[in-house]
Amino acid sequence: MSESISRSNKEKINFAKESIAKLRDKILAGATTNRNKLINFKHQDKKRDQIRIVDEVIDEIYDDLSNGKSFTFKPLPEEEKEPKDEQTQKFLDTLEISKREDQVFLNEIEKLGELYDGGNKESLKIERDLKDRVRIQLGLNKRQTVDIIGIEEYAKKHGINPEFELPALSKNELSNRHKDKFIQTILKPKDLERKAYSIKRYTKTALTEKGINTLYLAIGFLEWVESESSDKKILSPLLLMPVELEEKRTKKGSEFIITGGNSDLQVNIVLKAKLEKDFGIILKDFEDEETPEKYFELIKKSINKRDRWDVKKFITLGYFYFPKMAMYYDLDPNNWQDLGSQQSLQDIFSGSDQDSSSENEDYEVDKKEVSSKVPILINSSDASQFSAIVDVMDGKNTAIQGPPGTGKSQTISNIIGAALAKKQTILFCAEKKPALEVVYKKMVAAGLGDFCLKIASTAVRKSEVIANIKKRLGVSKLELKDSNYKIEKAKEEEVKNKLIEYKDILHANIGNSGIKVSDISGFTSKFSSISKSEIFIEIFNNQLDKLGKSFEKITEDEFLLIIDNLKNSEEISNDLLKRYGSISKHPWNGFTNSKINPYDKDKIVKQFISFSEHIEKIENKIQLFTINNPNLKIFNKINCLDDVEKATLNKIENIEKIDKYINFFKKESDLDIIKDLYKKLSLIQDDLKTEKKTRNIFNIKVGDFKKLKNIKDEISQSHFFSFFSSSFRNAKIQYLSFKKEGALYAKENAITELDLYIKYSKIHPNLSSAKKIIIDNKEYKKILGDIYKEETTNLETLNEIIVSGDFIFNLFDKKTLNLILEKPNLIHKINKIKDDLIIDLEKLNEKFENINIHINEELFFDKTYKLSNIVTIKKKIKNLKLELLDEWNNYSISQDSFGLVEKQFKSLIDNHDKGDISYEELFKTLYYNYLLRLAYNTYPNLTTFDGLKLEQLRKEFKILDKSLSGLKKKKLFNKLANNSITGGHSSGQTKKCTELALIKRITSQKMPRIKLRELIKKSSQALLDMKPCFIMSPTVLSELVVAQEDFFDLLIIDEASQMRMEDSICALARSKQCVIVGDQQQLPPSNQFNANTDDDEDEENDLVEESILDLATSRFRANRMLKWHYRSRHESLIDFSNHNFYQNQLIIPPSPITTSAVTTTKVDAYYKGKINIQEKDKLIKDLIPFMSKNIRKGDGDKKSKSCLIVTMNIFQAESIEDDLNKKKLEYPIIEEYENSWKDTGEEFTVKNLESVQGDERDVIFISTLFGPEKPGAKVKQTFGPINNKGGQRRLNVLFTRARQNLHLYTSLSSNDVESEGASEGRQIFKAYIEYAKTGKIEIGDTSTGREPPNDFQLFIGEGIKKMGYEIKHEVGVSGFFIDIGVKHKSFPDGFILGVECDGRAYHSSKSARDRDILRQEILEGLGWNIYRIWSTDWFLDPNKELKKLDYYIKELLKKIN
Repeated sequence: MSESISRSNKEKINFAKESIAKLRDKILAGATTNRNKLINFKHQDKKRDQIRIVDEVIDEIYDDLSNGKSFTFKPLPEEEKEPKDEQTQKFLDTLEISKREDQVFLNEIEKLGELYDGGNKESLKIERDLKDRVRIQLGLNKRQTVDIIGIEEYAKKHGINPEFELPALSKNELSNRHKDKFIQTILKPKDLERKAYSIKRYTKTALTEKGINTLYLAIGFLEWVESESSDKKILSPLLLMPVELEEKRTKKGSEFIITGGNSDLQVNIVLKAKLEKDFGIILKDFEDEETPEKYFELIKKSINKRDRWDVKKFITLGYFYFPKMAMYYDLDPNNWQDLGSQQSLQDIFSGSDQDSSSENEDYEVDKKEVSSKVPILINSSDASQFSAIVDVMDGKNTAIQGPPGTGKSQTISNIIGAALAKKQTILFCAEKKPALEVVYKKMVAAGLGDFCLKIASTAVRKSEVIANIKKRLGVSKLELKDSNYKIEKAKEEEVKNKLIEYKDILHANIGNSGIKVSDISGFTSKFSSISKSEIFIEIFNNQLDKLGKSFEKITEDEFLLIIDNLKNSEEISNDLLKRYGSISKHPWNGFTNSKINPYDKDKIVKQFISFSEHIEKIENKIQLFTINNPNLKIFNKINCLDDVEKATLNKIENIEKIDKYINFFKKESDLDIIKDLYKKLSLIQDDLKTEKKTRNIFNIKVGDFKKLKNIKDEISQSHFFSFFSSSFRNAKIQYLSFKKEGALYAKENAITELDLYIKYSKIHPNLSSAKKIIIDNKEYKKILGDIYKEETTNLETLNEIIVSGDFIFNLFDKKTLNLILEKPNLIHKINKIKDDLIIDLEKLNEKFENINIHINEELFFDKTYKLSNIVTIKKKIKNLKLELLDEWNNYSISQDSFGLVEKQFKSLIDNHDKGDISYEELFKTLYYNYLLRLAYNTYPNLTTFDGLKLEQLRKEFKILDKSLSGLKKKKLFNKLANNSITGGHSSGQTKKCTELALIKRITSQKMPRIKLRELIKKSSQALLDMKPCFIMSPTVLSELVVAQEDFFDLLIIDEASQMRMEDSICALARSKQCVIVGDQQQLPPSNQFNANTDDDEDEENDLVEESILDLATSRFRANRMLKWHYRSRHESLIDFSNHNFYQNQLIIPPSPITTSAVTTTKVDAYYKGKINIQEKDKLIKDLIPFMSKNIRKGDGDKKSKSCLIVTMNIFQAESIEDDLNKKKLEYPIIEEYENSWKDTGEEFTVKNLESVQGDERDVIFISTLFGPEKPGAKVKQTFGPINNKGGQRRLNVLFTRARQNLHLYTSLSSNDVESEGASEGRQIFKAYIEYAKTGKIEIGDTSTGREPPNDFQLFIGEGIKKMGYEIKHEVGVSGFFIDIGVKHKSFPDGFILGVECDGRAYHSSKSARDRDILRQEILEGLGWNIYRIWSTDWFLDPNKELKKLDYYIKELLKKIN
């Protein structure tokens, strides 16, 4: 078995190694493709992503930027609006004449008509053309403008060298222009501003989003060809200098200032890898003491033998992305002991062997065995989040799906906190900087920021990192008493357990009913009026015990059947009662064969008649016998057939014997004398037998009795030599003399016979006395005659005489007996009539059996038919009518369905006047009230909970939970602060120091010269001891952290749907366990910052790469989905995505506002040149007043709203940004709004569809961009990335960014988007346009998990309506519903109050925090006023609770109004 496992592990490891090698090759191939700007750079003036430098000296720029100096980009001088040679009098006079005589000018003015005013664009152009003709007429040179003489000539005219190949000048050759603070370009001012702003925007987005500095000065380019046969020259940047670009606004416009970055000049490592791989050329690194010019000379020498290879001394500002090369070098197997052997890598490539965890099934968090697995929560946590944390704490590699707004960062920070408490080291990785920042902020807020090493960007300043490390060295333990912690923990546990107990009681079923304790109050309330009736009070208080036992056993299905039976029965019964007054009076009462064949009805009626006629026949026979024998009273008092049967039971058997013995009796005392003889003889029978046996052996002499014992003893003791004993011989002689003649001696026989004789000698006196008594009684002989033989009289004969006598004397009364004794032949007559009746009764019984199969005998005849009065039977059968049988059968069918409970219930109520109360109502009232009583009996502690106590417990729990959380954080802080730190090597030069020794050396220096990469790699273990949580991007990790297997205990990757597999390997290789967090319904891996290509984004390759999240979800057994949605303050902002992407699994708290937070503005506009001008104008027009109202006042400002603009492509985004920048002078409020939200994480910006994941704002403005190209034109079905595979995921991200409002600006109606045969993205686009317009989801299954209100809620709802308010039950859209929403005319757009009962929503929650803290906090945060009605209060007095609610609403309305 172990060999098999080992073999399996080896296979997994080999597969992991092969996969990593392929991914590493993929990184290199992707980076070194000719589509990469770092390999094949194209200088294009029309592009907004590059600014070329002219008339500068390379080494001077490098030197100044390296030393912290800054430069301002300088455009070409502004063109003259009015050339000087056009201001001479001669020119002005000629111009005036031409205005009157130039026919071209006059014709154009005439065409323009009234529009010609000398000031508009068309008028100015006409005049400019006229002036140019005048210049020609006067022989003047061409105007010195760019569009006429060209850029290069214009630059030269202003003393600027326009050549891009920069000169190599010595210090002495430098002019002032090479020493000033400007960097020269050959761009017009507006062109420079537009390009610089675009570059700044892009690089800022990259830095903000992914923490990557993409802004570089490309210094020097290698010009080369791929082969000798190739004519195509390729240009590749050689050196890259990281820089920063800032905008400075002036009255004339914007100036753009460039400063050196925080990193050194570096070789283009992509080109380096390309040249080494394809040409074997090794590009040496740039040394600190070198200059660019010297480096270029070295390169030229290394390529001097290659034809058409050269170094071009260009400088270009642009954005370049190459962090993946750091991963490529990091994944070199030579850096690792055994890359691929890590368990996380095996699992991600081959799958996990861990036990599976049910996807999306939350744990019962309240169970101690579950909750104890999580040592600390540094943030609140719902059950779905907690369940994910439990899986991680169990050591499982886990995939966590986090739909928008479900608290991924909250969950991640909780996982980090719990892992820190378990003394684990953690690596938190994400490609996007905001994801890293938000988790770090949560760690800081929890007081644990000092134990996190956060390096979110490759552009981080070394000084900031060192300062942060130095701060950690000064951390000391917090003041904390362990006793306080234990007390608070015990208190919290006690309060929580009480709340859990209450929940468990509410959730428990009562008996077998299937009804939970929480629901029973609704049922009892529904029948509260009946519970006040006399019949209910009497039965419930005094007669319910027997029925109550049956109530306990009733199941839910049985209850429904019982109710159905009672309802049906009552309906039929009521009809019969009206006609007969009582059911028992119906002629067919007791007839039970409801399944009778219709064709057999006639036959059955005849059977009843035949039965009746036979009874009459029996009556007639008895009557005739009685008439003929008036003195014989045999059939006196015959009322029922049982009387007849009893008479026949005394039929005289063995009449021959009675004839034989009847003459012995002259009177009744004769029988007693015979019985006396029988008794005496019976007593001596055994003795008589002993006497007889003794006489057969011995000649009995009374005188011999005394000798018998001695004789027997002598013989018993005799032996072989006894023959010589005289005493033996005498005993033997005597024995033989007692016996009858001819007897022989045998010892054993002698002993046995002597024992018999001795026995007889003992009974002889009493036996003789008893015999004498019998012989002396002369009556025996007198009565019995010859039968009497004294003590030998035959006992069997005596018994026959006695039996005959008993029969005769018991059978007849004295008068009849005397007659029989006088005339014994009467016995034969009596026997005859009885024989006849027996036969008749048998026949009658046969006839009864024919009808008995159709009836309940006792009900039909009141008793059994034999005990029923014969007259009643005949009358009953006489009234049986065929036509009444059907109505009785209908009633019988209803009764046949009755079980034991229905019968018991009927038997109870039949003796009471129930008035107008129906069976159903009375049964339910008894049943539900019994269940409520049973609940109190089963759960005695239920009486200890009331509303006041529960509210107090909830309040205490919230306070204690918060307090205990704070104490736990302090305890964890002290634990981490007390960590031992790896010392390292401390002697010698700084470069020889390692770990803590190096850290202390560096933090003590004012200007440390060590590179950040060197510092972190050489002190990684000490840093991990000091800061056991590293927070960084995969790029930073590869560049800075030592390559060591299982360096971290736990890896957490966020936004994993956007992370490619190859980007995660470096992190996985360093970690024992991993947690992959993301959302498969959000953006897939994007090329936004990766490609370095010049391709437009509008139409992308229809390819969605597999992400690390995709792999983890399919490979890891532990899969979790976070379900509680926290972001949206109105359900309309998430409902669409929940339905279309998450199968309505999200738990979405409802808003008290009923109007949708999604609005749409339809714009009559046109999509041309990849932008939509009219849509943009309308959006900006609405945006400016929004900004005016929402300028942030400071940290305490909770009313002002942040916002974000999102467009469908980058061109519309740039167009909107350009317009906003132009309008800043006209509307200063724009800049004021932007500045008020800076550095808040909520900055105002304009983004395109690809870059908005991870962002959220209060308000989102969306420009859908697409539309017709001109009026009446059909909309082309080309919607950019939306059309491509995964387009729907992009839209899901877009539609879920808003917290409060989403404003959609569109030139489309849903009908403009064709869905038939369309991609999923286009279908979603169409559906959302319609949703934004109508607020309705019309496609597919719209089930949301909403259950109908229970009776408890219905009863409360009716009570609220009677107070005069409108209500809505189950307010919400998915998974989170308020039991009752209350509306009032004073607040037409929403609910004034939410009423919560402790029903399903309360007891179904998986944790006490969800029930008693989280739910309430969320609702109040959304603006709800919540009133809670507790079941225990409702049980006691529903009306009182309704009055309290009424008072609360009235007081609330006073506050609102």
